[in-house]
Amino acid sequence: MSMDETTTSTAAQVFIRTDALAERWGVSPKTLANLRTQGTGPTFHRVAGGSIRYLMADIEAHERAGRTEAVAV
Repeated sequence: MSMDETTTSTAAQVFIRTDALAERWGVSPKTLANLRTQGTGPTFHRVAGGSIRYLMADIEAHERAGRTEAVAV
């Protein structure tokens, strides 16, 4: 991932903005807001000014946890 306006990096931690995560998952930013409200999305961080950021490691862990194995019928 290149460093641009959608990411922030501090001490080997990569954070991404809501719009970048929405694009990654193919959902709207509003869907991510709903997931935050419901407590079912990945861990998020509120930074200065009230902006939301997601730690890439948390996103990847959430994605792994949501995967299911295909079962032959």
